[in-house]
Amino acid sequence: MQKIFHGNNAKISRKQNCKLYKLFNSVKSTPDVIHNLSNVRLPIEYKALLTLGLKYCIPFYPNYKTLEKALAESIRKISWRVHLQSENVQNNALSIYDKWKIECKKHLTVIDKLKHAHSDKEKEIFPNENLYSDFSKKLKYNTTHVEFISKELIKSFNIFCIQNNLKIQAADKNAGICVLDKTLYDKEVFNQLNDESTYFPSTDTHYTRSIDVFIDKVKCWEKTIDIDGKISYFIPVHCKPAKFYILPKIHKAFIDFPKGRPISSTMKTYNRPISKLLDKFLQPIMLFVPDLLLDTTHLLLLLNNVKLDPNIKYTLVTVDIVALYTNLPTKVCKEHCCKNYSQFKNLVTIPFNMETSQLKTLLDLSLDFNYVQYEEHYYTQFKGIQMGGASSCSIANITVYEEIKNMFENANEIIFHKRFLDDILMIVNSTDIDNMDCWLEQKFKHKFLSFTYTHNNNAIDFLDVHITLNEKNELGTSLYKKPMNKQQYLHYMSNHPNHLKNSLPFSQGLRIIRTCSVEAEREAELCIMIQNFKKRCYPNTILDLTMQKLNCIQRETLLVPRKILLTNVLRIHNPEILSLYNINENIVLSPHIGKSFVIMPFYRSIHSLKNIVHDTIVNEYNKCKNDDLRSIANNIILQIAYSKVDCISSLLAK
Repeated sequence: MQKIFHGNNAKISRKQNCKLYKLFNSVKSTPDVIHNLSNVRLPIEYKALLTLGLKYCIPFYPNYKTLEKALAESIRKISWRVHLQSENVQNNALSIYDKWKIECKKHLTVIDKLKHAHSDKEKEIFPNENLYSDFSKKLKYNTTHVEFISKELIKSFNIFCIQNNLKIQAADKNAGICVLDKTLYDKEVFNQLNDESTYFPSTDTHYTRSIDVFIDKVKCWEKTIDIDGKISYFIPVHCKPAKFYILPKIHKAFIDFPKGRPISSTMKTYNRPISKLLDKFLQPIMLFVPDLLLDTTHLLLLLNNVKLDPNIKYTLVTVDIVALYTNLPTKVCKEHCCKNYSQFKNLVTIPFNMETSQLKTLLDLSLDFNYVQYEEHYYTQFKGIQMGGASSCSIANITVYEEIKNMFENANEIIFHKRFLDDILMIVNSTDIDNMDCWLEQKFKHKFLSFTYTHNNNAIDFLDVHITLNEKNELGTSLYKKPMNKQQYLHYMSNHPNHLKNSLPFSQGLRIIRTCSVEAEREAELCIMIQNFKKRCYPNTILDLTMQKLNCIQRETLLVPRKILLTNVLRIHNPEILSLYNINENIVLSPHIGKSFVIMPFYRSIHSLKNIVHDTIVNEYNKCKNDDLRSIANNIILQIAYSKVDCISSLLAK
């Protein structure tokens, strides 16, 4: 094991190569996270590397070109923000449409579109021509680096995977990491893609032709709307079909190879900006869906507001919609979204005025051009909506509600029901129901949706909450962890900011306190959590300080609605909950007013990276000779955020 993480013969001990010693011990304590489903024996050094987690970022030497590109992108966004606010001096808050424009312009990389990607005032706001070279010099001066995981290890692992035809993939439901026979993995992928009820084979030529058709439709559509600028400018030039892959469901029984959960990554598709624009219209409309459930906090607030009769028999029921995304007909989705938009558009803030017929075209552009690619194979998805599409969640929430709402009409026995996308929770008065299975089967019948059910009179699991019902019909909650979940938190030696890693135990502790209604269960779960973080090399000093903070927090303070989205939903459907917490119904604030997010790749070997980035930007626009532009720039709050680099999943052979 001496050479596992280092290229030389350094000893593994607390005094010599202490970091390697800690990594070695953390690897030994978590041996069950790797599921080797191939016939190839995995060498101990590669297994040790995977045990760190696919999200583990290896602290290699910084890539200064990547940092310069990130700074250039941040300057582009800041320049656009200043530019747009200077044109609307009376209202410095950017509109939803302006924010969408700033975000989408980064896709414009070809010469004939380059002028639309950058603001005309960018050089005026940031006049220094040597800005990026000066930035790199500051970074190099503040860089110290000690590499304790060698690049040779990654290279040799990639060669090993290629020679043995292996595929490394995260398992479904956070059940660990799978080492797979790529031939069997490909077979499962093509079993799904060759299902001609959902996908149809295509070609590169057909895909390229579809781009031209798409652009023509966008240009025709943009002539019908009254906005500043052209939507067609935001179609990315260097685009690709959605990347298709599967997550093996190793928690379910299988013979040769587990079934896979299909995922379509739409990050580089040509209709992604259009889909993101569509979501700007549909997301505020989605808030009017009565059975909408946002997150666990929303669920806990609603359950606390439920009062049950102690003399009546109740049953807890969960319903799951099978393969929701691929079973939603796009025609039905468009009809329901247009209907809801027409009904609620005057009650919400939207990017710009648009008629229902124009929204229909936007839906066509988002849902009718679904191409996926696996390796060199092209397919078109003609049934359902893509899992991973920017607007898919909003479309699915609106459509499912409209399709199943009649199941709950005049159903007085259903005391409570809420839905988180494809998962439904119900509390049913089962006094007069002889057979719950038959009742559920009769209740949940639909022409294109299928359902599975679970019911219990005492306890049930929903999302990450274990819900109980005692003899007095009082509801209780505790933390639910799926048996296959490996609790593989981010490793403390990963190349991530210290403030992020130090905050993880505290945020997980808050989740436990908020969810567990019984104090004894909270204390037990907190102890388990601390032990899991110790296995991931989190220092005792950080964990002890975390426990001190958590012991001072009362559960009731964590159940106060704070997020704007949650407050808006409660204001529409449960105003009585807001009144319990004395929340003013007229206050609607945005958490990002006046902020500009500067996203930089993080390298912990660069000292004071945050300060260097902040000072570089501020000192530069303070040199701007235009007083108005400089004043607007100084009023912008710079929020430095980080992106991960050199994580194990991105370094391994695909």
